[in-house]
Amino acid sequence: MDPRTTLVVVTLMMLLNGGVLGLMHRDLSIQVQPSARDWRIGTLLAAAGCILLATQDVLPIGFVLPLGNASLLLAMTLYLRAVRRFDGYADTPWIFLPAALSTIGIFWAAAISPSTAMRAIIASIGWIIPLFFAIRSLIIGGRLAATSGAWHSWQRNYAKSRYVLIAMLLIVAILMMVRVIYFLLHLDYATPLLISGQWINTFTMLAPGALPIVGTTVFIMMCSERVRAQWEHAAATDYLTGLPNRRTITESANSQIARAQKIGKSITVALVDIDHFKTINDTFGHEVGDDALRHIATVLSAQCTASTMAARLGGEEFLCLIDEAGGDPSTQAEKFRTAIEQARFAHPNGTINITVSIGVASSTINEDQLQPTLQRADRALYTAKSQGRNRVVHAQET
Repeated sequence: MDPRTTLVVVTLMMLLNGGVLGLMHRDLSIQVQPSARDWRIGTLLAAAGCILLATQDVLPIGFVLPLGNASLLLAMTLYLRAVRRFDGYADTPWIFLPAALSTIGIFWAAAISPSTAMRAIIASIGWIIPLFFAIRSLIIGGRLAATSGAWHSWQRNYAKSRYVLIAMLLIVAILMMVRVIYFLLHLDYATPLLISGQWINTFTMLAPGALPIVGTTVFIMMCSERVRAQWEHAAATDYLTGLPNRRTITESANSQIARAQKIGKSITVALVDIDHFKTINDTFGHEVGDDALRHIATVLSAQCTASTMAARLGGEEFLCLIDEAGGDPSTQAEKFRTAIEQARFAHPNGTINITVSIGVASSTINEDQLQPTLQRADRALYTAKSQGRNRVVHAQET
């Protein structure tokens, strides 16, 4: 396939991929849409750049080559901004500087001091810089996700498309490095890039198309997986406090209790209920009540370790799972109670000293599900309430 035909085929595939991403745009979450818009515009600019390069033997070379390469360089810059926005990085105009400087250099090597080799070297370096920073951003973003806390199966699947894109960017960057090395060794190269029969010419035309075509497909996968991840996160999380919800804690507890039963150990649950919560709502309003729930969630989360997990069951009730590795369960529950009592809750009209009552129960050898253990914790909680509140009662003490 000659270089011109290669450019035409590549352009058509770019337009097709960009169109698919455009059709998906409204279905993406608001958080992902800015990055998807950048990627789509970048793909369209890459297509425009390929079209311009395909006409370099028809239009003035001093005009079409700088403009065509500027489109491609701007496309790479928008790809960089897309991956940065995807991971929530702040926007910065400095990322456009390599494209601007490279375009000036290409104009110089095309119109003022013509040199095919220098044009290729400058353009390739202009690609390598944004590719390097895009790879760096994706790697850092992936590491942050992996160390952010719960590393669920959907997050592991989501990481796959991220690292496929990293590999794609790296391959294109390596191809551009090969191109730089080749033309550094052949500074006297003068064959127009649209002339067939030279492997470097076909290579030069294929390389710009690899990322907009294959990379766009992978980026679409990333966006789709991000949407799925957000749906799953919403289904597993309490909307008000950000803690795991009842379904999530129940599934986790059932799994832990069944596993503990097989090895002759137990899992302890601490049922936490805010004392006089209705009074807070009636006196200060439901908005303050919601803030109080978030306050308790924050305190509980801060007290949790690798062996404990806190969730909101509903209303003013929270549930904490305590593994044997977390130490004495009653002691851990008392830490929860004390931390909440000492962390005064500030609201627009002052502060409130919130206390909680806690019922504690440990799973037995006959229990492989949460429900019976939770029922005993609930009875212990009732006892704590009846004894004056602001205390911890273990089910064995009832």
